[in-house]
Amino acid sequence: MLASLGDTLLDRRRFTLAMLGYFLLLYAIQAFLFPGGVNDDSEQLLYSQSFQFGYGLRNPPLYTWLVIAVQRVFGVSLWALALVKFLLLAGTYLLLAAAALRIFDDHRWAIAAALAPFGIYFVAWDAVRNYTHSVLMICMAVLTFYCLLRIVNQGRWWWHAALGLAIGAGTLAKYNYLLFAGALLASAALDRDVRRRLWNPRMVVTLLVAALVLLPFLLYALDQTAGLGSRPIGRKESTGLATAPLEAIQEGVTHLVVAGASFLSPLLLLLPLFFWRAFRPIEGQADDAKMRPAMNLLGRALVIQLAGVLALELLVAPRIHIYFIFILFPLWFLLRARLAGAPPAALARFAGTMAVLALLVPAAILVKFATDPLKASRKPYVNMPFPALSERLKAAGFTGGTVYSWDESYGLSGNLRLYLPEARYITPNFGHFSP
Repeated sequence: MLASLGDTLLDRRRFTLAMLGYFLLLYAIQAFLFPGGVNDDSEQLLYSQSFQFGYGLRNPPLYTWLVIAVQRVFGVSLWALALVKFLLLAGTYLLLAAAALRIFDDHRWAIAAALAPFGIYFVAWDAVRNYTHSVLMICMAVLTFYCLLRIVNQGRWWWHAALGLAIGAGTLAKYNYLLFAGALLASAALDRDVRRRLWNPRMVVTLLVAALVLLPFLLYALDQTAGLGSRPIGRKESTGLATAPLEAIQEGVTHLVVAGASFLSPLLLLLPLFFWRAFRPIEGQADDAKMRPAMNLLGRALVIQLAGVLALELLVAPRIHIYFIFILFPLWFLLRARLAGAPPAALARFAGTMAVLALLVPAAILVKFATDPLKASRKPYVNMPFPALSERLKAAGFTGGTVYSWDESYGLSGNLRLYLPEARYITPNFGHFSP
């Protein structure tokens, strides 16, 4: 059954239709079933009250700008907010397939690589339910890689401009994108053929477009840096590495391994079951003109990313969100599996397994929606009575003005805006924001 399901998906047209249908289903569940959003969604509903060049320095503002643009067209609603996320998620998988199709010598392997993120819990489940900026970041990361491939293959100036747009947008999505892009470009610079295609006078177009995209937020950030010193940027004390270097290094390496493996799970456990030959040395005759250079490019980039994350682990112990930069790891692994001679028969079973994991997500969301109010011992994050609360406010005589709320640990201000959109919302939890 798994093989039959996988075979159905390992086709370009069916894969595209399946992705569009799948994310349309998730969109419908999120937009029309739930009465409100989780904390990240509520934050976006709060921020999108007014356009600003920045909303504090914790995260860049591009996601909020996209929400504002959609709300200008469709109004303040949960389905308008969800539209941004699920377009980005669908775009991530479709872009990954488009990039893989330009590398693999067999479209079935390319589609399998595009399905692989369904095996990453933080992408397949957590990004659907909880995240905003990270969703935009992984989409821009895959777009960056796709633009790089087009430059290597064609070298047209407009792909340099597109790369600059992706770099600018990625940086405005989430700061960890800089580590992804820096590692990818550094890896490209270490390859003679890629370097010749990328690092030439057309790169001026890339840098200029990226600078223009980033300029408004950079000016805002320069104006806000005075307050940065009062906010902690990590969990470790700044003296930890100096006072106990060996312990700090051991702790950093341990957390890197544990957090990295956690982020890539359960995919990291499944890949060896289907493609165990990927761990064999690649024979010298496996000299495909596209796959081997792409595998080497991604492999170097992953090593550089690991080094960068380790440095951050030693200094600030970053959260799990930074590991989203490894979104291209499955693509690298399947390239290696293909070059190492992994049997194609495993592809259908692998694709079928990814499809089953994907289908578990909407089923689990529906179960959570139904059971959430019944768990008296836990906070009902996904089924809060925001409509009833807004009606009580109206019954108490509130007709307009400013709502002042405490948003810990529920996103009251943003979610109430769904039902009282004409009011202004402020909260001390986001004291830096004044709409």
